[in-house]
Amino acid sequence: MDNEKKQKLIYLVIMVETAILGILPLTGIFKAAKSQSRIIIYVFFAIAIIEMVFIHFFRKVAGDLAIERIRNSDDVNKEKKISRTRFNVNIVTWAVASASAIYGVVAGFLGGNRYDFYMLWSFAILSLLLYPPKSSENP
Repeated sequence: MDNEKKQKLIYLVIMVETAILGILPLTGIFKAAKSQSRIIIYVFFAIAIIEMVFIHFFRKVAGDLAIERIRNSDDVNKEKKISRTRFNVNIVTWAVASASAIYGVVAGFLGGNRYDFYMLWSFAILSLLLYPPKSSENP
């Protein structure tokens, strides 16, 4: 299986996993907790926003600059290295993007508020939708 097909499969699995997490609040498993957990939930929101910014800069620095450096090198395996770099950058991007959904699950258990969950979950979905696998452009 080539890198493009692997990327599409991994992206699909991460999207499905994140979408399935969206069903959790409907099951009623989030119960109200004490208000001391609000500070932790706010930290999760801050981390989710920082991660969205990180993804953008990571793709620029680790992706674009690394690919440009490979293109300017005298290596005979340029295309293979560029493909591998794109693959690695996409995997890290999707892993970091889907982490917000996990924070949402934890926030739901801590605070019992499904709106906190859905807000963090939407950060994950938005980040994943912003960076789908594309083989023809730089990561």
